[in-house]
Amino acid sequence: MKTKHRIPELLAPVGGRKQFWAAVNNGADAVYLGGSRFNARQKADNFGADELREVIAAAHERDVKIYVTLNTLLKDRELPDALEYAGFLWEAGADGVILQDMGLSRLIHETLPEFPMHLSTQGTVYNPWALDLTAEMGFSRIVPARELTLEEVRAFTEAAHAKATEVEVFIHGALCMCYSGQCQMSRILGGGSARSANRGLCAQPCRLPYRDDRGRTSYLLSPRDLCLLEELPALCEAGVDSLKIEGRLKSPEYVAITTFIYRKYLDLYAEAGEVHVSPQDLADLRQIYSRGEFTRGFLYGDPGEDLLSGKSPKHTGVPAGKVSRVLDERVKDPDLRAAVRGAARRGAALVEIEGTRVELAEGDSVEIRGSRSLVTYRKELSGGLVRIGDIQGDVRPGDKVYRMSSAALMERARATFEADDAARMDRLRSKRIPVSIAFAAEAGQPARLTVSDGAQTVTVLSGEPAQEARTRPTEPDRIREQMCKLGNTPFASEMEEVAVSLGEKVMVPVSVMNSMRREAVDRLLEERRANRRAPAGDDLAAEVKRLREEAGPKHEPGAEEILRRRVPLEAWMEGRDGVPEIFPVSKGRLDAYIKENFEEIAARAKETGIIAGNLGWIRRFLDAGVTVYGAGGLNVMNEEARIAFAKIGVRVVEDSWEKADGGVPLMILEHPVQSKTLTDRKGVVHRVERAPSGDKTVIR
Repeated sequence: MKTKHRIPELLAPVGGRKQFWAAVNNGADAVYLGGSRFNARQKADNFGADELREVIAAAHERDVKIYVTLNTLLKDRELPDALEYAGFLWEAGADGVILQDMGLSRLIHETLPEFPMHLSTQGTVYNPWALDLTAEMGFSRIVPARELTLEEVRAFTEAAHAKATEVEVFIHGALCMCYSGQCQMSRILGGGSARSANRGLCAQPCRLPYRDDRGRTSYLLSPRDLCLLEELPALCEAGVDSLKIEGRLKSPEYVAITTFIYRKYLDLYAEAGEVHVSPQDLADLRQIYSRGEFTRGFLYGDPGEDLLSGKSPKHTGVPAGKVSRVLDERVKDPDLRAAVRGAARRGAALVEIEGTRVELAEGDSVEIRGSRSLVTYRKELSGGLVRIGDIQGDVRPGDKVYRMSSAALMERARATFEADDAARMDRLRSKRIPVSIAFAAEAGQPARLTVSDGAQTVTVLSGEPAQEARTRPTEPDRIREQMCKLGNTPFASEMEEVAVSLGEKVMVPVSVMNSMRREAVDRLLEERRANRRAPAGDDLAAEVKRLREEAGPKHEPGAEEILRRRVPLEAWMEGRDGVPEIFPVSKGRLDAYIKENFEEIAARAKETGIIAGNLGWIRRFLDAGVTVYGAGGLNVMNEEARIAFAKIGVRVVEDSWEKADGGVPLMILEHPVQSKTLTDRKGVVHRVERAPSGDKTVIR
């Protein structure tokens, strides 16, 4: 499809094989998925080695890219296997790896320098001053923190493009309450690394209830789901390179519906330069999964209480009316009375719903008073009432009814990935791979068919020479018609674009044309599947061997003294003695303060050095001749990460907070929590503080 306006890549989540086909068949340009290890969604189905090879080949047939998540923090003993696995991914043809651990990133960059590396949002990058450093460390794409406003996204993208770096932005799905998912609450409350968010097993403590300092219990840390469908034009105009849907733990139906709808509006924008989102499409997105109303996140600043999911941290469905009457055996109609008795024997009831806001159908799932039921019976009544059954639970008149799933929507989604032949479902995609086709035949010579996708070209000859026509010669349009029958393939060609060259009175049987077309398509698919990458090589093997033989982490002399003397940068600038520390999230007031006073800070810090727990200002201070000490926010989990920072001039004095038993921020939030304490379900009281800059919330 020729477009008038530039659109970014649409990147869909894949947690298993069905999700893969749901994403591909509904128009994803790329998908991100995890292997069996080293990814931040260990509870997803994920893919074994053979499965990965298969899906990479299938994706490349269809012009879809595969990015593999290796985005957990790694212990020293895990690095050899992780690097070896990266070598496998390179050889299997993956289009990129998504990383957080700087040790593994350094190893991949040095041993597989052509392998594209994407820095996960867990890298907590939010300002353009980090981009020199990330480019130096080998990252070709950055997924910045989700707390950026639209103006910040635009400025960040412009700065990134100046460094030949791509930018990927989340547009839909669940949000982490704390910056970039750098949450220690799951690990600390869950009893150790077995529940670490940075190690792939987040327990989602943000979705639990907490009691505030006034004794009120609610879901104070549970954000709504993000939906930026109506913001697609603004993000396209901001120059973003990739738009990412969250959800590697979500169902294939979720992947199908979200990918299809976002594909639809990206294509509309590409053609018209604007979009007008239909209420039905927004309703479908909410129906497939949402925590109440959607949020635009921080795209236009902190939305206040509208950021939070409210009374429930889970999927809430869509409002479907309220209970008007619960039927009992007093009904007069004997048939209806028998139906009521039958439902009662099943522990259920027939109920009548008024004020229906969505159509309820058999096969839908509804929730009333927290109890979920499958609609097995439906009858439309006069006065706008609808009677449904079998409804479970203690249902009363006035209870609100929510449709939790729509059978029709689920069926529509499943039709895109539960086909006998997944390839034929490509017809559902709004974009296909254009091919050029040329057919030539002369009497007495084999017919020749050439098909090209722009990168690969195949030529097929007929088995027998073309014959001279005894009666009617083959018409060029007949050949064009047969060549364009590409419905069960990822390819497309218009009749007027098929070049045909025929000698006089040439006859080519339809069976020969079809056979040549099928052979050409099969060969072109084989060319697209073929992985021509060289093996990982000796450098990687040597590094794996070294990692297996070396002893592991080393002690940094003098680190305790430096950390003992750490003071917030603002207090140090006001005259307090010690080593100044930039708060781990400086976005906002602190960034502005450092930018305005950089020369003075750098001049004074040449005597003391400066502590940094974020990538943002490191390169600027190093270039100014200031010694930079790396703190816990840099997530140095292994010796190779320590070496990675040492190579750019940073002396790491504090390991990742993942190694701490306590005393570290459990969450750093952009959103203010209006309470001085939060008490969890076990009675543990957590302090709520403000960062020194005053514009960040810290939970300890």
